[in-house]
Amino acid sequence: MSELASVLTHAWNHRKNLHLLPETNFFRALHLTEMQDMALDVVDRTGILSLYRHFSNPEEQVIFQTLQDVLPLDTLYVKRRPVEARHLANTSREHLSPPDPVWGPPQPELIGVEQKVQYLFRPGSDLSVGLFADMRLAREWVHQHAPERVLNTFSYTCGFGLNARLGGSQKVKNVDASRKVLEWGKENHLLNGLEPDPLDFIYGDVQEWLRRFHKRGDLFDLVILDPPSFSRGKQGIWRAETHYGRLVTEALPVLSRGGLLLACCNHSGLTLRDFKQQIRKENPQLKFVQSLPVAPDFPFEQESHLKITLWGT
Repeated sequence: MSELASVLTHAWNHRKNLHLLPETNFFRALHLTEMQDMALDVVDRTGILSLYRHFSNPEEQVIFQTLQDVLPLDTLYVKRRPVEARHLANTSREHLSPPDPVWGPPQPELIGVEQKVQYLFRPGSDLSVGLFADMRLAREWVHQHAPERVLNTFSYTCGFGLNARLGGSQKVKNVDASRKVLEWGKENHLLNGLEPDPLDFIYGDVQEWLRRFHKRGDLFDLVILDPPSFSRGKQGIWRAETHYGRLVTEALPVLSRGGLLLACCNHSGLTLRDFKQQIRKENPQLKFVQSLPVAPDFPFEQESHLKITLWGT
């Protein structure tokens, strides 16, 4: 048995022991800490393989064949995520994220389940397929603690907002700079029997909308911040390691008295200690409440790249 086959078998057996099924069929089946330079996500019986360095075509074929031989999957898609992928995304999109599977019948759309909540996945549409599995326990926390009014910023396909609605929140606003993912978020709501109000899916710059909400006097009992670690916008370059504290400052005027701030950051260059210090330095009035755990199917040797923190006023 090859090293990859052995690692895959061990990783798969470990996930079975987590007893995620049947309430959750979307999970990380192989993490970077288990096999360097590759990760495998699974939605039902479809695998989505991410390659984090350049592999030659023969090397890729061996990897693809090994997955087909070892794992009980019907279909496999591949995502190539080299360091330079950010710059290649517009010119080599079909190479980085081929629309067709490597093997197996095409699955242009899938319905995955996480903690009994349904989500729409599009494995061949882009590098991001619809949801990030490592945030599962944070979405569950929002579902279980859903307050009356929630603001979900950088919402992507609105996973946090959906869980807030399902948990009983009466007012949930989702803000994102992509109309495409907001429409996707509406589809996720419909999948779960919720009628989406178009006014709750807001297209635009998050920082601009924070100012608008403040000007209108809108307050929220839970504000969720989950920005990308790096972005370019009207105000220039934004980096989590230097600008996150300021983003928190901009969000506080719309947080109700006694409300909670859920601050998330997935950046390997920023430790949890430094992340918390940056927020505290800019916002000494905030009190750290707790860190939420990363999903257990993401084993890490030391500290996870993902920081999920709760703060109170």
